[in-house]
Amino acid sequence: MRGLCVACRVGALRKADPDARPLFVKILTLSVQLLQSAELAERAVNGVWLTIEHIFQGPPALGPAGLELGVVELAASQLRKLGTAADLLVRPDRSPRTF
Repeated sequence: MRGLCVACRVGALRKADPDARPLFVKILTLSVQLLQSAELAERAVNGVWLTIEHIFQGPPALGPAGLELGVVELAASQLRKLGTAADLLVRPDRSPRTF
């Protein structure tokens, strides 16, 4: 639940102070480090990805910082761990898949 709170605060900060680029870069860096550490609970991963999504929306443009940190490669590796699209849609135990 804390990841979701951070994501909401990032969205609010973006609206209040769109020139806080250094702060957004620091939050992005910490978020990527959390995801790379693989020490997060499965449900917390959603909140961290939501935080990253909020960081990338709107100004300031943080695409170059995200590319330097390897956000695309990290997302691709986590998607590969989840399996194929068919694996996400059809599961033998019928339980919902969390990301």
